[in-house]
Amino acid sequence: MKLRCSDDRDEHPLMTATRWIIIASFWMFGMVGAATAVMALAMGVL
Repeated sequence: MKLRCSDDRDEHPLMTATRWIIIASFWMFGMVGAATAVMALAMGVL
């Protein structure tokens, strides 16, 4: 069984891309949620 830290460098490129996509989507959802909240506050909904 290989240690996780030893093969971090030659990790599969698809895994790296997937991780970046997940991080980016979290950022997108956060920004959209924040923008929606700000717009709702501006329009007096909340």
